Parts: sequence; C-alpha cells; structure tokens
Amino acid sequence: VIDGDPTVGGFSRIAGLISETKAENPNSTLVLDAGDCMMGSLFQALEPETGFQLHIMKQAGYDVVALGNHDFDFGLEKYEAIVRNAVKEGEIPILLGGNTVTDPESLKDNGFEALINEGLIKKYTITEKNGLKIGIFSLLGKDADESAPYAPPVTFDKIIPAAKKLVKELKNQGCDVIICLSHS
Repeated sequence: VIDGDPTVGGFSRIAGLISETKAENPNSTLVLDAGDCMMGSLFQALEPETGFQLHIMKQAGYDVVALGNHDFDFGLEKYEAIVRNAVKEGEIPILLGGNTVTDPESLKDNGFEALINEGLIKKYTITEKNGLKIGIFSLLGKDADESAPYAPPVTFDKIIPAAKKLVKELKNQGCDVIICLSHS
C-alpha cells in the first residue's frame, strides 16, 4: 500500500517509481525488462493495431527490453506491426534479440529481418552511466525457445555459445560492465 492506495501495478505507478529512482540516482539507473513485456493481460489484444505498450514503456523510463518467447505469440507479421505502430507513436525502448537468427531463404521472416536491418531490434547495446561503459545483450533460452511456436522461421542460437560470442564482442568494444538480460 502506497499512500493508502492498495492498487498494484499500472504504468503510471511504474513510471512514478522509475522517476523517483532516477532522481535519487542521476545518470546511474538503467531500467531493463527481460522479455514478455507485452503479454499477460487483456491489453495484449490491442497490441498488433496500436503497439501502445512499447511507447508507454519508453515514456515511463524503460531503457532496454529483451524479446521473450511470448512476444512472438501473434506471429512474426504481427510482431513487426506492433513495433512499427509503436514507433509511429514516438520513441520506444531499445529492443534486444541477442541470439535470434533469421532465415535468409524464407520470406516469412522478411518483416522481422527488416526490423533488425533498420536497427529496431539489436543483438546488443552499449550505454554509459557515471563513466562506466555498459554493454547489454539478451538471450532467449531453450525452454523459452521451445515455447515460441509462432517464431519460426526465426530460431535462437544456443545460449552458451551465443553468450560467449556477445561477451567477446562487448569486451572488444571496451565495456567495463556487461549485463545479460536472460529470458531462459
């Protein structure tokens, strides 16, 4: 209970907590989500047409969001629509799919590939906070991979080799701290 209000959750409450934390820790706070951020409520039905949650998450203060298996629940075309509709509304958090692999031979994932090629989905991101260079990548694990029946032809590299490769790349980029957003 906050100030006598028993309400739990909601973007307004989350935004307030993020704002307070960032004010208390200027240039030291990262707000990360490890995936499935758009699923699990009745609002998800609005996502393909509106993409509203990604835009609201950015407004609330989220910096980086990893892809989770349920982010593919509507299929690749709908996921692309969600991201594109969110971008029409304004800024969105950085989206990470560190071990996602598209199929260059298939036409079914061309829209998803376009999101990657346009930089709307990245393998990793690098940011700086209080003089520290911070690399962030994401992984979708085996159980989550097997629970993403609408992702194919997109697949996911095994997490250990993918992590080693991404960590090496981030070390080569001079990162002082490396964070894995694991959805596994």
